[in-house]
Amino acid sequence: MKYVINIAGYGLILAACSFAAGSILLILSNSFVTVAADAQSGFAPKPRIIITSPSTSIVSQPMIQIIGYFPSEAEAITFDIKNLEGVNASLAPWQRLGYVTRQYIDQARFDRITQQNLPDRHQPWNPHSAIKPLAPMEDVFTTNFFQCYDVPLAKGTNVITIHVKDKSGNQYTTKRRYILDYTKDKTPPVLTLIWPTNNVEIGGDHFELSAKVDKNCVTVRTSITDAKGKRSERSAIVERSGLVWVKHLPVSPGYNKVSIVTTDAAGNSSTNNFRVRRSSIIVEMQPLDPGQLNRPLVNVHGTINDPSCSVKVNGILASVCANGTWDAQNVPVSPTGMASFSITAYHIQ
Repeated sequence: MKYVINIAGYGLILAACSFAAGSILLILSNSFVTVAADAQSGFAPKPRIIITSPSTSIVSQPMIQIIGYFPSEAEAITFDIKNLEGVNASLAPWQRLGYVTRQYIDQARFDRITQQNLPDRHQPWNPHSAIKPLAPMEDVFTTNFFQCYDVPLAKGTNVITIHVKDKSGNQYTTKRRYILDYTKDKTPPVLTLIWPTNNVEIGGDHFELSAKVDKNCVTVRTSITDAKGKRSERSAIVERSGLVWVKHLPVSPGYNKVSIVTTDAAGNSSTNNFRVRRSSIIVEMQPLDPGQLNRPLVNVHGTINDPSCSVKVNGILASVCANGTWDAQNVPVSPTGMASFSITAYHIQ
């Protein structure tokens, strides 16, 4: 007989900033980086802002992510919104910032400037001679890819003006018009459960539900009804990526029916129904040590009320002591964003 009890969605925010997932530095071997048929990275005679997403002017999402690139190193990126509500209505200055998400470096140019700085680096300084300054390490960065996060739109036409200032102080702008129109969106959102799945036994009094939705501008309402007919409701956290988290859902002995209603901005909705059971085996995990934050492999520990069970955490077998404590070493998690732990306790006979 094999009993499986899962605990999932033990969430922990590992990244201090949610705006950028981190910069990726790509090293190139030549001096020209072609990023489009009509633009060369870093050396275009007339640098201009290129917007790659959204690719259409008519959208059905009230909040969009504007993605593009600039063929030089950007000092500052901002945007303005003009629509029926006014200009930059209800937006603080920090909400109108864009962020560089990736940038390229021209390795050949970097090597050339570095070599120019090498000859006199060991010469003693003569106070009566002119000092030859080192060649500046500028212009080695080429294309800057950027994103303007969570840009809110009003119904109708929205004029977005994006401003980019390069390292030399030059200012560049571009405009885009996006029409927010819900009338053509008849497709309900699709929500896919990650955990728990149907008929899973829950090893505790509460659990966290995780799912993925194909639209990030949705509202998710979750209800759970126990065997005695008692109903509890919870709202969900919907991330920009479409990940959905519902925290602290109660589970009682017997079967508990879970219903998830997902509704998008256009009013389309879909429903997911499943059921879970509460197990007699209770597994708990202690909070992570602060020193392990932002690590891809972490050590976790907790307790179980039946020490004869085996315990796995994200697929890693834990050592279980006779007193019911357990410890798992080098458990893989995401080093940024939300860390999720799936804990399985089981008997094998």
